[in-house]
Amino acid sequence: MTDHVYNEQKFNQIHSFEGIGEGNHRPSDIDGFFDYEGRIFIFLEGKTNGATMKRGQEFGLTSLSRAIQKPNIVIQYEHETPEHQHVLVKNCKVTRFYFLGKWHESNQTVLELIYAFKGKHL
Repeated sequence: MTDHVYNEQKFNQIHSFEGIGEGNHRPSDIDGFFDYEGRIFIFLEGKTNGATMKRGQEFGLTSLSRAIQKPNIVIQYEHETPEHQHVLVKNCKVTRFYFLGKWHESNQTVLELIYAFKGKHL
């Protein structure tokens, strides 16, 4: 199951950003991103159970969220999926989400929170 990954080998390829960052400024990634025709935006970041988002990554995602002038949400979820298996994100538990300038705790699944957000903002 790849669900819209067109080339799994390239998807799994590591991109090295060696030599690009300087000081405390380093590239970061976003695990998932949805753009609903420029009307709303959803950002997804997954961590293994108990792991926390690095300070720089959190700062970057919250800054991006505040900069967008449309409804948007940053969803952090967790999973226990072994590294050799695909993470089925829709069923993962949301640990927290960033909306309207602050973090909120949640016990929803990713899919439940996305549906709730879309229902209010689309």
